[in-house]
Amino acid sequence: EMTVNGELNKLGSNVALGRDFAGVHYRADGDGGMLAGEDYAISYLAAKLKSYREADQKYHLFDGWVLQKFDGSVVRITHKGAQSLDSHDTYSPPRRHTPKEKWLWWLSKLREILSKATKDVKKDV
Repeated sequence: EMTVNGELNKLGSNVALGRDFAGVHYRADGDGGMLAGEDYAISYLAAKLKSYREADQKYHLFDGWVLQKFDGSVVRITHKGAQSLDSHDTYSPPRRHTPKEKWLWWLSKLREILSKATKDVKKDV
């Protein structure tokens, strides 16, 4: 079954994968970009709804958009913000790590690999 949500997800995936195949980005960059774009789109739609008369409380003409996110959760976007339909909590975008935090994580992984390689070399000698 073809849906607008499915087609938008497919378009985002095709753009990200095309950039990966072209060598512009790594696969993880495309995945992260799609998640960042999803967070931005949700916040943009919630902000845009504040200017719609139909979404105003006194008219009750528009209940908002319902969409499924990449992680499978379902949210309803209204003029009050985005609300998860799975649990009734207000949606907030996941915390993004700073470049320094990412760098420190990679350094810790590199240290683990080097220490394991050093132990393996000592065993062979």
